[in-house]
Amino acid sequence: MKPEILFLKQEDVIEAGALDMAMTLEKAEQALKMWATGELDNPTKVGLHLDQHESFFISMPTYVGGEDKVAGFKWAAEARKNYGKNIPLGIDVTVLSDPDTALPFMFMEASLVTAMRTAASAALGAKYLCRKDSKKATLVGCGIVGRDAIMAVTLAVPFLEKIEIYDLNVPKAKALAEEFKDNAIPVEAVENLEESAKTSDIVITMTTAQKAFFKKEWLMPNATLVQMGPCDVEGDCIIGADQIYVDNWYQIIGSEHGSVGMLYNAGKIQKEDTTELRYVVAGMAEGRKSDDNLVTYCSLGLGAMDIIIAYQLYKNAKEKGLGTVVNLWDAPLYV
Repeated sequence: MKPEILFLKQEDVIEAGALDMAMTLEKAEQALKMWATGELDNPTKVGLHLDQHESFFISMPTYVGGEDKVAGFKWAAEARKNYGKNIPLGIDVTVLSDPDTALPFMFMEASLVTAMRTAASAALGAKYLCRKDSKKATLVGCGIVGRDAIMAVTLAVPFLEKIEIYDLNVPKAKALAEEFKDNAIPVEAVENLEESAKTSDIVITMTTAQKAFFKKEWLMPNATLVQMGPCDVEGDCIIGADQIYVDNWYQIIGSEHGSVGMLYNAGKIQKEDTTELRYVVAGMAEGRKSDDNLVTYCSLGLGAMDIIIAYQLYKNAKEKGLGTVVNLWDAPLYV
């Protein structure tokens, strides 16, 4: 037996549909529902931080049951020394394995999927927690996730009338707005974040900030705040909310430098103060209780989304004949 592994480079992943936001949203939502109903196992991620190298490595395991039985890991890495070297900051790969034999059958580049599913996760938070009369969203951060978030929010919250985008790099924000000039929901770059946020029903932060910068007084009293960067928002934005949601409680408090982790370590927030979004998506918990409430959702990312999306891309790639097949061995040495 010569086990085959399908290797998908980034170009193959794109051709297999990695940039299809409708599919990404569908699979991300499926992951949340399956996790809530016990069809999926999503352990907390394990990280290796190498301060001396300005890099980190995170293992994100998942088992998917149901019709598609697959085990997988996303290996998410980031190196700050990549800035200015024409190398992405994030270097992600995903491995899928047969849960019965433990044999791997796919290895793929995964940074694009990471960005797409992060944007989808943010948009799902907005979809399930925002007021249904919401008219404007402010997206903070115009990197690859910010770009994808425009697509995700447009599909997940189609009743919005305007999307404003903000970045410290003003030309970057303006260029992104120009790219989306024909978007179904008008997109405008703004230069004053505080002014934009104070009139926005939905605010989504997606930055690599190392220190909290977003203030509670910038929010409408009944806004929906979605925090995707670990420490984008000040603590009052979270504990000052009427309702607090997270993606994975035990995972998010493990980020000691993240907003929720710091609040937990300071004794200012406990598990019972929060609800995991998966239960809202599955109809097992209440979402927004009142149009007068300030609602905050904090997410650090779920491996379950990566693996479910990766398996769909694998099936697409097999159907299209994409990728390169390699063998794990010609004959196993130890049996």
